[in-house]
Amino acid sequence: MPEDDMITAWYITDWDQRYECNDQNRPVRDRAKARAKRLPWIRMKVSGRAMSDGYRRLQAAVGSSRNLEGVFATWCKLLELAADQPRELRGWVLDGNGQPATVEDLCFWTGFSARTIEYALKALSDLRIRWICKSTLPPKPTGTYRNLQEPTTTGYPDGDGDGDRYGDRDREKEEEGTTPQTPTPKRKPKREPQQPPISWNPQAGWTGITEAHRDRWAKAAPACDIGRQLASMDAWLRANPEKAVKRRWERFVVNWLSRSQDHGGDQQKTASTHRSAHRPGDGRVAPATAGGFREPIRIDPT
Repeated sequence: MPEDDMITAWYITDWDQRYECNDQNRPVRDRAKARAKRLPWIRMKVSGRAMSDGYRRLQAAVGSSRNLEGVFATWCKLLELAADQPRELRGWVLDGNGQPATVEDLCFWTGFSARTIEYALKALSDLRIRWICKSTLPPKPTGTYRNLQEPTTTGYPDGDGDGDRYGDRDREKEEEGTTPQTPTPKRKPKREPQQPPISWNPQAGWTGITEAHRDRWAKAAPACDIGRQLASMDAWLRANPEKAVKRRWERFVVNWLSRSQDHGGDQQKTASTHRSAHRPGDGRVAPATAGGFREPIRIDPT
């Protein structure tokens, strides 16, 4: 390419190593695996309250804090402009038509004066800083970008091009051809309709209890009569309405049956009542009545 036709623009030094990412926003150094569309944000190293070495060098080179503020603000805007490019041109500071951004463009986008912008570009490209460099734009792409290389300070590899470099229409076509296909999402299996949860209220009593619940509770508490226990729970809840405000009624039923099972359940109560009705007396006789008759009464020993 003739030297007169070469177009130079500002480029963010080491863009691929520092700021490039893939579709999952993870660091990537292979430009072919980078995100095809423009980046929604910039990935930057976090130094916290400590200043990085590069920032310290920039501070030492600029000197004045007033100049440092303008330089660093311009640097942040340059990063945004470099990220707002398609994959093959990411890292270059270009305008909306793919042409190199001028000082007038930067003044319009930032609201800074021309003096501030020119000073910032000079400071950021200083040999002690080297955050940006002036390099030759790559040629107009043909096909996919598989062997992209970052530009060096001595210039970018030459190639063929035309006068209208990277117009909006060309950039849209390039993005359409390099955008990876999104995999078809898998359909989630349909969930079976769930049974209504167990609940209790004073008007309807127990609701939502199925035969499966009763069978499961009978196996867990074999000494308990499930129907009788549910009736006891109902009576207790009606007698204690202030404690009948619960969200997990099945847990309440299980805890009740567990305690009843630990105390022997309904079988122990039935056996105890049966033994009490047939317990033999100790032979004591009740005192005589007013008519003089002595009626033998069996009194259980205490």
